Amino acid sequence: MKQRSIPLHLIILLYALASLSATVSAATYYVATNGKDSNPGTSSAPFRTIAQGVSVLQPGDTLLIREGTYKETLHHGSEFIPSGLSWSQPITISAYPGEKVVMKPYSGGSVLGLTGGQQYLIIKGIIFDAINCSGDAVGINSGTHHIRFIGGEIKNASKSGVLVSPGGRHIPATDIEFINMKIYDNNRSGKGHGIYISTSNNLVDGCEVYRNGGYGIHVYAGKGRADHNTVRNNKVYDNGRNPDTGFTAAGIILSGGDGNEAYNNVVWNNPNGVSVSWQNPVNAAVYNNTIYNNSGAGITINYALNTLVANNITYNNGVDLVDNGIGTNLANNLISDPHFANPDSFDFTLRDSSPAIDAGIDLPNGTDILGRSRTGHTDIGAFEHDPENRPASPRRVRPVFGY
Repeated sequence: MKQRSIPLHLIILLYALASLSATVSAATYYVATNGKDSNPGTSSAPFRTIAQGVSVLQPGDTLLIREGTYKETLHHGSEFIPSGLSWSQPITISAYPGEKVVMKPYSGGSVLGLTGGQQYLIIKGIIFDAINCSGDAVGINSGTHHIRFIGGEIKNASKSGVLVSPGGRHIPATDIEFINMKIYDNNRSGKGHGIYISTSNNLVDGCEVYRNGGYGIHVYAGKGRADHNTVRNNKVYDNGRNPDTGFTAAGIILSGGDGNEAYNNVVWNNPNGVSVSWQNPVNAAVYNNTIYNNSGAGITINYALNTLVANNITYNNGVDLVDNGIGTNLANNLISDPHFANPDSFDFTLRDSSPAIDAGIDLPNGTDILGRSRTGHTDIGAFEHDPENRPASPRRVRPVFGY
């Protein structure tokens, strides 16, 4: 019997109806400190706990949390914290716009643990305060992937502010993004860092990472691989403050792995600035960074193969550049006075007299730390010079993996 094919216009119609159904079914729920978990979770009758709100979410849903301090954790694996289907149908857990939401449990190992293979989850505007916890503030492991943190804070952990790792199941968490976050005052015990990443394909973008006891941003394979991680557009300062850590920390380290990169970062007042070392890193790239007033080395290359080090300002450090790598490509780095606008006030933009202006080589990053275009002659350092001192356009964050 001859089979009939479905007409193309009918296929398009069915697809459109399915998409419309998915959009219509998306719901918004609410949590407030004066709510009740027996409520339906509406704006006028919100839930009381974040845990209850999270438990009802389906792909495409949003949970909005009203202002307040919530004495609870989210740390229960795949049976408790749901997953989205894609970046067009994620689960979103967000502070209500313009309101301060703090998760600060009385006790526990961490505030947030994503350990059950969750995926396509957006966590926005929440402050994770681990002052009463004994471990990392946020732990992500065991096959969890495509998680996006936006615009919150992670602070006061006994160990690391964030640990992205394979976990006990030895399945790496990957494709984790930290965008416009503040991560600070972590490593109370001398056993952690601001962000500790030991897996692949992760992003740290537009964050402020400071006053952590160990490294600010620590990319280190440990068990497994740590490849193709991107650290860009961050301010990293005053880290390495805990004398119990037992090593001399850096603001940023890219250790081990293949193809890790750090660019458009401003790194100052750490024991060391940016380090590419240990575990034989390959094909790392360190470019268009501004690295200033670190007590040790500004840039260190050790045990590394084929590292690109280009267009960096590294100035007024204990020593500005140390290269003990193999095949390092050093290009157009500035170690003399770059004529910063006002380094005493941590304004590292360039004066009109700066020798960094138009002195870089063209590289593929496209914009500077403020989102200014690098078309034409590229400046050295994290900031492109604007002779008219115009405000930068709002920087559009470009997630590595897109929506």
